[in-house]
Amino acid sequence: MTKNAWLVLAGIILLTSISSQMRAQQNGKIKGTVVESTSNEPLDAATVRLLSSNGSTMQAAVASEEDGAFLFTDIPAGDYLLMVTYIGFEPVYQPVQVTSDTESVNVGSVEMEESIIMLEEVVITAEYNESKSDKSVFKNALSRLLEKMRLELPNRKTLDIEETAPAILADRNSQ
Repeated sequence: MTKNAWLVLAGIILLTSISSQMRAQQNGKIKGTVVESTSNEPLDAATVRLLSSNGSTMQAAVASEEDGAFLFTDIPAGDYLLMVTYIGFEPVYQPVQVTSDTESVNVGSVEMEESIIMLEEVVITAEYNESKSDKSVFKNALSRLLEKMRLELPNRKTLDIEETAPAILADRNSQ
């Protein structure tokens, strides 16, 4: 190889190296921790979204780890809106800025407050249409139970057995 070829090759390698360093400097990381506001306990599996600064476009999303930590990597320089949600808690919005000279942005602890929702009174009603078959099923089951008790306790009167059996009320007039 000639001297000029070596210079061209060295120049290409140098430019490639500088270019990759510049690209790496333009992208950054965003990290933080999601916690419950009153106890400061970490919230596992909170949804953390990185939105455009006006909130119209989602750029990335992650779930917080068991210790509440979250991390976004390879984020281009710019202004963003961090949106954190968790079931039973109010959503949290926090602006964040990634600059080309900042390697990592730590938003710290994102504190979430419980959401209290008061519901109106709920009344559940239903109708039960008792059919003759329902009565006969109950009567058959009751008859089998009483017969079994009569066999096991032969010296007792039927009315005594009916009165001592749990959840059975004896009525001489029932049919």
